[in-house]
Amino acid sequence: MNEERFDSVETITYGLERSIARMRVRHEDLDDWEVLTAVETLIRVVNAERAGRPPSLLPMAPRVADIFKTLHEAVEPRPEQVTADREAFLAGLRRIRRAIRAQTRQGRRRGFLASLTGE
Repeated sequence: MNEERFDSVETITYGLERSIARMRVRHEDLDDWEVLTAVETLIRVVNAERAGRPPSLLPMAPRVADIFKTLHEAVEPRPEQVTADREAFLAGLRRIRRAIRAQTRQGRRRGFLASLTGE
C-alpha cells in the first residue's frame, strides 16, 4: 500500500492513472470499458463504506477484478486517515470516470488508455 499522505485530488488522480497504465502494460488488449467497470465498482464500494453499509458487488470478469484490486490497493485512503482523504479519493475516481466516458463518446475503445501510455 502506498504510504504517502494524499493531500490533493491531483495526487490521487495521478496515482490512479499510474496504476491503470501499469495494468495496460500487463494486459495489452485491455479496453477502456474494463477500466470504467472497475472504477465505477470502486466508487460504489467507497460510497457504501462512507454510508456505513456493506458494498454490493456484482460478479466481475477476472481481469476487471484484477484492475479493481489494483486500484483499491494503489491509493485507497486507510481507515486512520481523515474523511477529507476519502472525499479526494472519490473525486479522483470520478475524474478518471469522466475522462474514460469522454473518450468513449469519441468512439475510441482504448482512447483513455492510449492517452495514459502515450500511444
